[in-house]
Amino acid sequence: MKINQAWLEKRRQELAIMEQMEIESQLRRQEARAEEDAFLRRVHNRRAAQERGEDLHLAPVPTFDQIFQQKRSEELAERAEAERLRIESMTPRDRWFMALSYQDRLAVQKWELVNGGMPYPVVGLD
Repeated sequence: MKINQAWLEKRRQELAIMEQMEIESQLRRQEARAEEDAFLRRVHNRRAAQERGEDLHLAPVPTFDQIFQQKRSEELAERAEAERLRIESMTPRDRWFMALSYQDRLAVQKWELVNGGMPYPVVGLD
């Protein structure tokens, strides 16, 4: 009986991939077990210290504001800078157009559409 070499090689590759996945899974389980053991040791040590009557100095738990305040400040500064650059890059006509109400913008766009794309005439912006 003739063995299909291509199929055999594909099957070997599949088995190698499955073996690698099993090894990675074992490593993840070992890491999780080590973390759990470390946590249980801390719990045991803490309980033993409490039973001995030792004073436990608890670290204050930071609030979300304390954790994320610097990041939030950086994000707000980036947004402000982006907005400043956006406004700087606008032409006087763009600023005028953005200051209009929604209905007025629609009317200007309609006028420009009807007049073949010619810009709406505004005194002082040309």
